[in-house]
Amino acid sequence: MCLRLLYGLLFSLPVSLAAQGNLLITENTHFSTSANTAIHIIDTELSTEGNLNGKDAEFNLTSSQLQTTLGGTGTTQLGKLYLSAPNGEFLLESSMQINSLIALNEGNLNLQGNNLILTSTESTIEGESNNQYIYSLSGGRIIKTLTLNQANKVNPGNLGISITSNDNLGLTEIHRIHESSALPTGTSIRKSFEIFSENQPISPLDIGISYFDIDVIAESEEPEIWKLTADGDWKNIRTSLNYNNTDRVNTAWGTDKNPSLVYTVGPEKIYPVDISSIPTAFTPNDDGINDTFIIPFIDEDFIGKVTIISRWGDILYSTDNYYAAPWGGKYKGKAMPVATYYYVLTFSNDQHKEIKGNISIVR
Repeated sequence: MCLRLLYGLLFSLPVSLAAQGNLLITENTHFSTSANTAIHIIDTELSTEGNLNGKDAEFNLTSSQLQTTLGGTGTTQLGKLYLSAPNGEFLLESSMQINSLIALNEGNLNLQGNNLILTSTESTIEGESNNQYIYSLSGGRIIKTLTLNQANKVNPGNLGISITSNDNLGLTEIHRIHESSALPTGTSIRKSFEIFSENQPISPLDIGISYFDIDVIAESEEPEIWKLTADGDWKNIRTSLNYNNTDRVNTAWGTDKNPSLVYTVGPEKIYPVDISSIPTAFTPNDDGINDTFIIPFIDEDFIGKVTIISRWGDILYSTDNYYAAPWGGKYKGKAMPVATYYYVLTFSNDQHKEIKGNISIVR
């Protein structure tokens, strides 16, 4: 069966419509649905050469084929779209707008090189898992626009990125990209996110990125969030991880002090620990030279803790932000005497790894 809608006709459908075969909306045809319309399409390719306006309707597409195409050269705007392809996937032939919901009941949606645009604040995605997901191998994106004012773990459109900010970001556009990136430590997952906000965030931005096992290319025991800097370099940010063994969803959380536009997840940064480079003495005499105990391989992204202990076992200093505040030889604001002290360096990503040594104050 081939259902062809032709020559500038306007269809307003307040009831359920069922089609099987090929549903073709030809050039210069405007096909419009009214509210509360349910359209069921079975084993049918939905081709649009004109204008399909179903922003208030529900479309249920079921296919037993390996591949079923959606869209065409025209414009397509739908309210709710339910997709079920137990033996295959749907191929998006042109960009499509979703006003309320797109749900994967079974099978995948391949965007190819086209965009899936979530047009309203309420627009969302449901049903993605390791077994069924939305993806693209040639540049297709999911785009979501909404207003973010002092967001608290907002996951726009259920795209997989959670945002918390003390700032009013204003009108914000989120792009989910389905390609991997080359990071300094290897290859990222098959997802990255671009954030375009009306107002540049001033305070730190808390980011959470959720991904499935199927998104992972390079195995890493402790993957990290990476951001693309204005210089075009990838830089890791402090990250904590949460694994959900039920549906194999992993979430990486991190705080970005200088918010970027692009975020992804990739293999952790391995610190080249050179114990021989750690000094054994320093001179905290306020002459501007060697006044603090510097551990050379600790940089601003280091995740771990440094603790300074006296010879009697008292903790004199402890911090998990040592790069920003190295020990200056004081305890409670008072200069410590010339003596030998001890340090313990622990790595957050490896609870069993620690470095111990001694450091002397010399004047």
